Amino acid sequence: MRKHIFQTVAYGATYVRLLLSHLTSKRGRNMPRLKTHVSHAVLIIPGFLGPRSVVRPLERRFERAGIPAFSFNLGLASALPMKMVVGLLRHRIERVRDRYPWLSRLDVVAHSEGGLIAEQALRAGVFDGFEVRLVTLGTPFSGTWAALMAVPLPGAVEMLPIHPRLRRVRANGHAPSVPILSIA
Repeated sequence: MRKHIFQTVAYGATYVRLLLSHLTSKRGRNMPRLKTHVSHAVLIIPGFLGPRSVVRPLERRFERAGIPAFSFNLGLASALPMKMVVGLLRHRIERVRDRYPWLSRLDVVAHSEGGLIAEQALRAGVFDGFEVRLVTLGTPFSGTWAALMAVPLPGAVEMLPIHPRLRRVRANGHAPSVPILSIA
């Protein structure tokens, strides 16, 4: 019993440290290791409370296929309001632009809430200057009542079907001029 409590506290402290590093870091860790003069890459965005380790096997699969890939480490940051998460993603993309100015195409693979974040980022102009293709896996574009399980967290509240942002998305459609493949 004590071992489980200690592990829970240790994991919680690790997530808090990770969240703080996302909020305070200008350069960040785990920048993509892309070969020079690569013209396109894949960005993987995990779902609600999804750390980078969840999508790391997918990242490795792309790399084995010769496609450079990196992920946006969400973790506890997904519990923040969508606007703040999109701001964190904007900083990440700016660092990628600075480090790899020759990238022209970015394929975004997003799972669950990651798809909502990617779509919001498209609307906010985070990917401007890139040719973007979006693939979503199980993204609740119409919202999900499963978010009630974590309803005190702003990130979960924004996934409820009754949230005003999702109502606007349903009324206006998906982000314009970007090919989207949604796999439920």
